Amino acid sequence: MTAYSLKELVKEALEGGAFDIIYKSLDIKKIVGIIEKAKKDSLVLIVDDDHQTCETLKDILEKKNYKIAIAYNGEEATRIVEKNEIDIAIIDVKLPVLNGLETYLKIKNINPEITAIMITGYRQTTNELVKEVMEKSAYTCLYKPLDMDKLITMLNGITKGKEKGNFKKPKTEDE
Repeated sequence: MTAYSLKELVKEALEGGAFDIIYKSLDIKKIVGIIEKAKKDSLVLIVDDDHQTCETLKDILEKKNYKIAIAYNGEEATRIVEKNEIDIAIIDVKLPVLNGLETYLKIKNINPEITAIMITGYRQTTNELVKEVMEKSAYTCLYKPLDMDKLITMLNGITKGKEKGNFKKPKTEDE
């Protein structure tokens, strides 16, 4: 809450995990609306067969007030999406059994509103798969090692865009 318009400080607060900024004089209706939105924090599903990647992402994103679910393969991800209202899925392209594209298509079929951020550490060998998943309307593909600031900014943008009913799909890092 502030009575001043300090753009850099406001931006820093939002990037640091603040849910929203309210300017004084207080609008109680707006405050109640923000609290209601905050109760519905986005549920993010992390799908990666690398347990360490999952735990690291989980720890970082929970500090930013995201609720996290983890799946280590596509079948497990599908079961989680069937039982939960997932807003955003971070899916490794190279997964065992079902690859990232197959996983994305299955969960998108269950929840058409889900937004998927694909990730991969194999830029060269997964090029065609990344291209195909992007053609199937995945949000973007990021390459490992992940730039966490970029990922968090992207997640915040997706979440706010969904709240307002408008967000734009970026291109992959290669485009």
